[in-house]
Amino acid sequence: MVEKYKISKQYAIGDLVINLFPLELFDGCKIKEDSIGLVVGIVGPSLHLDGYDYMVLINGREIFFFEKELSLFKKGEDK
Repeated sequence: MVEKYKISKQYAIGDLVINLFPLELFDGCKIKEDSIGLVVGIVGPSLHLDGYDYMVLINGREIFFFEKELSLFKKGEDK
């Protein structure tokens, strides 16, 4: 019998989120803290991506994030 995984995540595909920490990517691209991104993927346990939770489109790039590195962007909220 195959056990099915139940994925319970805080954010859904299509949510706008704010990254809580600055990032510098391998190619030198810098993502500033408080940049707004769009959740475009939820990482399931079968992908084996070192515990990452989400794929977020931010500054034109798809970047993997842990849930604790993001916050929900709320309409009317100042960054």
